[in-house]
Parts: sequence; C-alpha cells; structure tokens
Amino acid sequence: MQNAPEAQRRVWRLKTASHEYEVIREFELDEEEAPQVVPLEELQREFDGWVRYSLNTLRGMLGAMDRVLPDLSPTEESRQLKRLLTEVFQSGRLVAFRRESRQPALGLFVKPAPPVPKDVVDAAVLAREPKPAQAPPARNVDVAQQDSCLGSAAQDGTPFCEVCDNIKRGITT
Repeated sequence: MQNAPEAQRRVWRLKTASHEYEVIREFELDEEEAPQVVPLEELQREFDGWVRYSLNTLRGMLGAMDRVLPDLSPTEESRQLKRLLTEVFQSGRLVAFRRESRQPALGLFVKPAPPVPKDVVDAAVLAREPKPAQAPPARNVDVAQQDSCLGSAAQDGTPFCEVCDNIKRGITT
C-alpha cells in the first residue's frame, strides 16, 4: 500500500438514509486506514441506499474504474450497478470507510429575519384582543323534513353513514 499525495487522492462520498461512506481507490489507501476498511458484506447491505441517494456519484465512480453502463431501464440499471459495485469492491480496486455525516449547519440555509418596523403590530398582541361578537349563522333547515327522512330510513334499515353501510354489507377494513 502506498501513500498517495492528498491533492491527487480521488474520494467519493456515498450516502444512505443513515450512514455516509467515503470510497477511494485501493492503491491510495494509507496503512493507518487499512483497519477501518468496511467489509464487502456490510457494503452490500448499503447498495440499495447508494443507488437511491447517490446515483450520479456511483456512475462517476464506476466510470473512473472503466465500468460504464449503457442506457438501461431504472430497474435494470440498479441491478447492473449493484453487480458492478460487488465486482470492484470484491477485487479490491475500491475500498470504503464509514464517515461522520457532513451535514451543513442550518445557518447556511436559513437567513436571519429582517428587523420588524416599529409600526407593525405583533400578532400575539392581536390574538389577546377580544374578538367582536358574531351573530350565529342563519339556518335554513327544514326540521320536519329532516325528521321524516331519518325516520323512514331507520324503519327500512337504510344506513346513515358509510361505516354503517360497510358493516351492513360485511365489508371490514
């Protein structure tokens, strides 16, 4: 194992939902890093996540290994990528390490709120103020007609709601 200069070292970062990996070519592996190499069996469990979260990185990484896929359906491409990944990691041409996630600080994405002008009223103050009394909405319900409809439905067994109808039909969900 030789020690490659840091400037020339090619590194790919691959992410899954829960882990992040750093992949390098085997000849760039430092002696101190050798014990940290993740075994192939563990990596194979991550291939689906890599295909889901780091597809373009995988294509570039395999291209650097002279492994290029033709245009394929997404399902076939996924299957072929997993096969090629197994080959290059099994042959030892690539090695991977689990790394701490490099999540950027939220401050990079969230801008501070602009200062609030003095003439703007705080929403909390407005919420504390009593609301004006409102008249109840007018009802245009014919109670006698509603009573007649519900009474006849109850006599002939017509269900009043979808759940009751499903129970009557024997449908349970």
